[in-house]
This record gives sequence, C-alpha cells and structure tokens, in this order.
Amino acid sequence: MASTNTDNPLLPSQNLFYRKDSLFPQLLLVIATWLYLCLLHWDNDGLWFFDATQHAAHGFFWKDFLRDFTFKPIDYVLSYYARYPIIRPSRYPPAFYFPMALVYSIFGASPYVAKNLVLCFALMSALYTMAWCRRWIQPQAGWAGALILLLPIVVKWSHAVMLNVPVLALSIASLYHFRIWLSSPPDTPAWRHLYLSAILAVLSILTHVANCVIVLILFAWLLTARGNDLFKKTKTWLVVLASALALVPWFLIVLKYEMGRVNLMVGSDPRIAEPSRWHWFYYLKHAPSLFDFHVLGLAIIGAIIGLSNRRWRSETIRLLILSACIYLFYAYMAANDVRYIILLALPLVLFCTMTLITIIESTRKALHHRPAWQTVGTMTIIAFSFMGQGWMAATVPVPSISGYRELVQYMEKVAPNEPLFYDGRRDDIFAFYVRAGDPGFQRRAVCGNRLLYARNNGGPTKTFVSSPDDVIEMLQNKGGCHWIAIDEIPLVTDVNAPEYLRTAVQGSHFEWVKSFPIQRKHWNKGYEHTNVQLYRFLKSVQIPEEVEIPYSSQGKVVYYRTKPIER
Repeated sequence: MASTNTDNPLLPSQNLFYRKDSLFPQLLLVIATWLYLCLLHWDNDGLWFFDATQHAAHGFFWKDFLRDFTFKPIDYVLSYYARYPIIRPSRYPPAFYFPMALVYSIFGASPYVAKNLVLCFALMSALYTMAWCRRWIQPQAGWAGALILLLPIVVKWSHAVMLNVPVLALSIASLYHFRIWLSSPPDTPAWRHLYLSAILAVLSILTHVANCVIVLILFAWLLTARGNDLFKKTKTWLVVLASALALVPWFLIVLKYEMGRVNLMVGSDPRIAEPSRWHWFYYLKHAPSLFDFHVLGLAIIGAIIGLSNRRWRSETIRLLILSACIYLFYAYMAANDVRYIILLALPLVLFCTMTLITIIESTRKALHHRPAWQTVGTMTIIAFSFMGQGWMAATVPVPSISGYRELVQYMEKVAPNEPLFYDGRRDDIFAFYVRAGDPGFQRRAVCGNRLLYARNNGGPTKTFVSSPDDVIEMLQNKGGCHWIAIDEIPLVTDVNAPEYLRTAVQGSHFEWVKSFPIQRKHWNKGYEHTNVQLYRFLKSVQIPEEVEIPYSSQGKVVYYRTKPIER
C-alpha cells in the first residue's frame, strides 16, 4: 500500500471535504436520512435491552459524582447503589457517560435524551462515511454516507441506549484521520490527523473496552503501508505510548473489579467455555439479518471490482484488512453478540458504493457519454437504492417496553418521599425511572430481587424469606415501603420467595390500588401484554437508615451495609 497522497489521484488536498461539487446536496441527503431514522421509532425510549438501563443510569451517576466529587469513590458508589440499585460504574468506561451527563443537565432527565445522544453519534458516523467516500472513492460518491444509517444493525442499535453506535462513530472517525495520516507525504506527515486518530481511538476504547480491535486495525494498516517510513518515526511511538498511558487507569480498574467479566469475554469462565461455543461462523450466520442479503452481495462484487481497479485497489486492501481484523477478533471472543461487529458497516457501505459507481459509469458509457442521460441514470440508481433501503429499514424489528414510566410516576405522586417497592421482570427499568424522577434523592428503589431474594449469576438464587409472614416482616422492618408494585410474571421461579410475596398481598394487610398495563414488543414483532398490580401496605413500616444490599459476583453473593446517598 502506498504511504503518500499519490496512491489515489482523487486526493488534491488534506481538507475534510476537499471538493465543493455536490457537497451540499449530499449533506442534505445525509441529514434527511438521519431524520427519517429518528422518526422510525420516535416513541421508543431505548431501554428495551437489558444493558440499556444501566447505561442510561450511569449518565445520572457520573453527573452526580462529578458534582459531589469525593476522594472516597467506592463509598459513594455503594451509597448510590443502595438508593438506586442499577449502577455498576466499574463495568463500563465513562467516556460516553460524560456527554450524557451534560445533555441530562441541559435537557432534563429522560431516556429519550440519552437515546437522542446515541442518534447524534449515528449522524456522526454517516458524515464521516460521506467524507470517506468523497476522499477515497470519488467526490460524487458522498451520497453513500447516508446508506450506513439504513443498515438493519445501525437502525436497531440507534434506537437503544447502548454503546455500539457511539463506538461505531468514534471508530470511523479515528480510522478516517489515521488514513489521512498514512496517505500524507513521509517528509511532511499530517501529524494533527494522527493526534486526532489517537484521541478518538482512546475514546472509543473508553466507551467500550471490547473495541480494542481498533488498535489491531491501526497497527495492521501501519505495518502494511509501503515503505514503513512513518512506522520508524519517533513521534509515532510517542503517540502510541501516550495513548497506552491514557488507557492504563481504566485497565487497572478492570483488573481489580471486573475480572469476572473479562473471563466471560475471553472464554475462561466455565459457563461458556464448552467447545460448542467456540465457532467461527456465528457472525457469518447472522450477517444477512444485520446487513441485508443484497448489501452483502453488492459488497462482495464491490470488493472484487476494487481489487481489479487500480484507483480503488489500495483502498480495497485496507478495507479487507479492516474487515478481517473485526471478524477474527470478535469471532475469537467467547462472548458472541451480533452488535459487536457493527463496524463492518463501514467497509460494506464503501464496497457497495464501488459497485454502484461502476454500474453508473457503465451506464454512462452505454449512453455514449450523453450528460443529460448520465444525470438521469445516476439519479435513478441513487433514488432506487435509497427508496429500497429506506423501505427495508422501516421493517427492521426494534423491541420496546412501555408502561413502567406511568407506574413510577403514579407511585411518586402518592409517595413523594418514600421508598418504592417492585418485584418482577425488568426491575432495572423501574429503578431507572425512580432515579430519573428523583433529583433530590428523596425516594429509593427497593426491588424484590435484593430484599426478598438474590438472583445469582452463575449460581442458584438465594432466598431470604421462607413464608408469606416472613415477607410481611421484611417489608415492614427492612423495606420501608407502603407502596408495593408486583408484576404478574415473577423474575425467578427456582425459589418460592416471589410466590410468598404474591400470597402475602392477598391478605388483610394489603389493599389493592390499581393495575398498570405493560406492553413488550419482541424481536419477532409480536407483542406481550401483562399487568403490574399496585398494592398499599397498611401496616406501619420502619424506613431503615442503613440498608443491607446483596451483590452477585462470580457465582457468589456478598453483602454490604451502607446508608443510601443523600443530597
């Protein structure tokens, strides 16, 4: 691969958008497509995936921690968890949570605010893809940047408060600036682009540690660049050293507090280390549902065209290296999940663009270079591509869960300064909405999963009650809750504690108040309708100053006692 800007005759300068022709309509197309993406599931709060509520709650935590800064962070975390048992700040790095804390401060506490931040990162991905197409394919190809927003994997995870789309945007940006640096003249390297690339790569890893794959990609590109002149420069290695040092603090936190999660990811955890889980075709099997069959087909054709075409050969080789690094890295990881390979959206879109441009140019030649017909043919191909992909994007199933916000808002109205109890599925959503509506730390989320029993990942559920009477005593002396919300379907079935609770609320010590409908839309577009029953506990309760919280880690349940955080 060439290491100078002569490897592509379409590189006249180092500016982001170096050609003005067709830039404005391309920008309009990207923004219009992004608005279409936003409207597809505008009423979805983005909390449908299990980790989403934790990400959304971490924005609150980091906002509060930065405001109440203390040199005893562990004590702060434990007391915060005692009031809102949803956070686990050592599990994910904080890079994405800082901007989330900022938008919470500006626009208010809402999961829609967090989801819209994710959608803004989706727009960033499209803009950088547009810039990539204009620079290294051809300036008129910038319209293809909008295509990345219509891929099923991007549509689905743009409407969840998850880290995958922010990681996608930061990774594309990092690779883009690194690519400019690699293409700069060896005697006058574009060092500012290397600095930007390093900063963005570090931020992507500090958004999700699994994105360490970007380090592999960057080094593979550097090692395979012709001449390796940049590889030998001292400044290059100083940037590498500075980037590594920036990551050291978080990796020390991971080694101390999250080794169980690391073992789960790399496969040393006995729960997932069976040979059947070590397969290399997991992502290949799911690729059609993530990127669509026709996109994969066009991308394969585009890769062949790119290798056979001198103007795109260098770019194609780099994109193939990028694709191989992503696939092999995540296929090797034991914890497979389809969302991890979202960065493959970039090379697939670029390869598709090569195919469509080849079709357009072949059409132009067939029409004997007639400008009017060439314009009509180009616009027709682009229009049909976007209409078809836009229609398919609208059919992508995105799950949703609704009803919990209304439940919590009602409980806050009748008990503005009391703990609120919930037992059943998705107690994480319940806890999130309690925190979202409690800026003064006046309430507390009490979950059956931590008061009556402890759900233990990797081990049996541990129960703390042995009868309905025990439940009443626990609610009276340790729960401190007058308002009890119970999902019709229990969270666990391997212990009797949830059944004891549901038996207890039928007695004379409880008064039924109201039923709240919960609607769950699943992956297959089907809906599940259940109800959460709200009861009022009629006996006097004692609100404890300190609470004992069970915590599950690596097959064991440990306990700590602490005072819930106060403003």
